[in-house]
Amino acid sequence: MAEHTPGENPHFRQLGGENAVRSLVDLFYARMDQNPAYADIRKLHPADLSGSASKLFWFLTEWTGGPKHFSERIGPPALRRRHLSFPIGIREKNQWLACMQQAMNDAGVETALQAELLHALAKTADFLRNQNEAET
Repeated sequence: MAEHTPGENPHFRQLGGENAVRSLVDLFYARMDQNPAYADIRKLHPADLSGSASKLFWFLTEWTGGPKHFSERIGPPALRRRHLSFPIGIREKNQWLACMQQAMNDAGVETALQAELLHALAKTADFLRNQNEAET
């Protein structure tokens, strides 16, 4: 693993930069759009996924330690506020994470890096939940 400056998030570089993040986002939305297992999260998105894909690309680029595309274009992520209008429960959280894991697998993201990213994304996804059903 390459050395990095303390406080720096090395994931952007480990993923392979902007082209790799774009590919991951494209795979994510292709899987969501094509796989009925992700129907609950697909219905939360507009018919045209291009705007959603751009926002996720900007966010993931910044979140993983790359250029601050999201903040520069939209402002602070404020993810909970931005997702309050969408009913996000356990099912939606789990579908989103499963779809992202499949996209990471398809993109060839190293297993250890996948585990780190999915662990952090799971915390974020849980924070975005706004439906009060119990986890089973």
